[in-house]
Amino acid sequence: MDEKVVSLEAEKFTAPAIRAVISQVLGYFFDAYDLLIVLSLATVLNRVFLPPNVPVLLSQIAILSGFVLSEVVRPLGSFVFGHYADKLGRKITLIITVIGYSVSGALVAALPSYTVAGYLGFIIYLILRFLVGFFIGGEYAGGHTLAMEWTPPKWRGLVSGLILFGFILGGLANTVAIYYLSLYFGSNFVTYGWRYLILTTLIPLPIALFIRLRVEDSPMFKEVVKNKQVEKLPVKSVLGGKALKDFIQILIVMTGMFLASFASYSNLLLVLQNKPSILSYGNSLIVYMIGLVGGGIGAIIYGHLSQIFGRKYLGTRWHIATILLAIPIYYVIINSATVNNIFVASLFSFILVFLAYAPWGSTVAYLAERYRTSHRSSGVGIGFSSGLFIGGWYTFYTLGLHSLLQGIEGANIWFSSGILLIIAGLLVIIGFKLGPETKGISLAK
Repeated sequence: MDEKVVSLEAEKFTAPAIRAVISQVLGYFFDAYDLLIVLSLATVLNRVFLPPNVPVLLSQIAILSGFVLSEVVRPLGSFVFGHYADKLGRKITLIITVIGYSVSGALVAALPSYTVAGYLGFIIYLILRFLVGFFIGGEYAGGHTLAMEWTPPKWRGLVSGLILFGFILGGLANTVAIYYLSLYFGSNFVTYGWRYLILTTLIPLPIALFIRLRVEDSPMFKEVVKNKQVEKLPVKSVLGGKALKDFIQILIVMTGMFLASFASYSNLLLVLQNKPSILSYGNSLIVYMIGLVGGGIGAIIYGHLSQIFGRKYLGTRWHIATILLAIPIYYVIINSATVNNIFVASLFSFILVFLAYAPWGSTVAYLAERYRTSHRSSGVGIGFSSGLFIGGWYTFYTLGLHSLLQGIEGANIWFSSGILLIIAGLLVIIGFKLGPETKGISLAK
């Protein structure tokens, strides 16, 4: 390998490298903390923003449309901020995005309820969720890329898993905050206590800004600038000509990845909180938190294993297990929740999210290894969020499957979620089969 290429690849973790990794772990922490507020509060916000005559499950899914909206707009955010991250640097985009999604998410706390302003609060809620998703899409482009460019090659898989573990940490922190604030406010949590919960999204902002103001662009990017290799339109190298084939392959993989997440940790809370489950609201949150722990542990383990066995090799084989176990695991969860068996529900929720979320542990490394430095932010950002073009509409797929399978699952969505997880696994396997193995590729080439 060329000596200059080697010099641009980090040989060990330096202070700038550690700051870049911590910055992105925190970024993904904030992403989850904000997003999972919408998931966790679906049974609360539906009573705040929508009329009481709307069927409960339908009103919950309507609230989750805000979650969907903030997901499907992310490719646009990745497109815009990825462009500027490749031209101006990763650091400046990270500062803008963290301010943008923190403020947009917190403003939901100031919205009027349905009894005060009719559907106005719900409409503004959707607009703010749109803005949150737009800025977080930019977070993927700059943050994921910067962390990978600073990481020594032999630790790329593990760091990729740690970044995705940040998402789980954010989900856990969010669920803990909901649990204790709902206890503190009691019956007033539905009337005004939820507003204080949403305002907590602003607490981590100063920490993120402090770290990101001290982050440096990678030697790889500085070399591109120095040699005047900055691309006028980086997205052309991602979506144009022969690159389009690679993008479609990545889109298939990422569509499956997002559907697997939504079919597990997104739908799990609704499965636990709707009949025939008899778990209390508090106990369902505890079971859900244990499931998230499984996902976080899985991401770190899987990320490191992908560095040993390869991203493609591990991905195809792991998702065969997902396909085989999806419905049996959900069957045990719903039956244990029906008899209030918290231990069994917790154990299998842990297994479910471990199985479905763990493969995310290699995605940041996998995508960074697919693109050159001059257009890597655009490629990673657009590639990462591309799965939301189709996968982001998961609530509608869940509803469609539920309408077909209602005779099996009743008013719950456990079987529909299992089927969706099987479809997700098939897509990931097909996508990986169409693409190359990337483990061992130099990012500095």
